[in-house]
Amino acid sequence: MGEPGAKGVDGLRGNRGDDGFPGRPRKRVKRYFPGPTSDEGPQGFPGPPAPPGPPPRSRGVLITRHSQTTTTPECPTGTSLLWEGYSLLHVTGDHNSHGKI
Repeated sequence: MGEPGAKGVDGLRGNRGDDGFPGRPRKRVKRYFPGPTSDEGPQGFPGPPAPPGPPPRSRGVLITRHSQTTTTPECPTGTSLLWEGYSLLHVTGDHNSHGKI
């Protein structure tokens, strides 16, 4: 047997085919119509206890220390200096000029 020959030229386009058979009729979808309402069911069992809530938001604590010397008083442990050289005149956070501890 010999070697395959070269590819030939594409042929002409054919005529349009006949129409196919019609498809099956579509299935009708039943619409949902709610029925009459009934009495409420019994109450369910209580759920598990909720986890503890977050801690309260810090409202802040301001401590004022006055000194009759030229030495600045030290801040208590765990606090930081906000300013020095002036007395606290007013606090507007809770509309009081002083805080209760």
